Amino acid sequence: MPYQVTDLSKHPKPVAGNYFFDTNVLLYVMGVSSNQQYESNYINFFNDVFTISITSKSSRILTTSLQISELFNRLLKLESRKAFIKTGYSKGEYNFYKEVFRKGDDITKTYQQFKSDFLAYRDGFDLIPCPVLTIDKILDYSPNKTDINDNLYVELTKSQKATIVTHDGDLFVEDLPILTMNNKLIAASRNFTVTPVKTT
Repeated sequence: MPYQVTDLSKHPKPVAGNYFFDTNVLLYVMGVSSNQQYESNYINFFNDVFTISITSKSSRILTTSLQISELFNRLLKLESRKAFIKTGYSKGEYNFYKEVFRKGDDITKTYQQFKSDFLAYRDGFDLIPCPVLTIDKILDYSPNKTDINDNLYVELTKSQKATIVTHDGDLFVEDLPILTMNNKLIAASRNFTVTPVKTT
């Protein structure tokens, strides 16, 4: 099966259908930036899908409780990291998060701000239960290729016949519609060749 990778920069307007925005893209939407030009493309695409999702409803943004948990954990730890760098806490970044940031007022203020920002989009989201229903199936993945969260997001996206929007260069998944500006994924799809099956 071929890779179904589309270069987002060449197709910046959404078509009707459902989308799963990978957590790396939701972080851009929530204001986390590494000052890369491609971030605005993802943010604009998300905003276009969101507008469609609350007007015509011909597209919806899919998420799951696992992703919301991952998103907020990452947002809070990124904010803790900023504070840690400023203070130079002697026991290290992990202990700073547990012993200082989490016990202070800043985490509550930060959380409430992120919560407010995210809830502004809630009407465009559909919360989907995880389609993988057994522990054996959840753990049936290749850890040398991807992490367990991404594997579950792929299963969710496939089960909903949706398109995943990601900047994750490790998401080499055949038969899954992917929108990206990640050059590694785009190159993989262009260079994909099908080996003929020998018949006797």
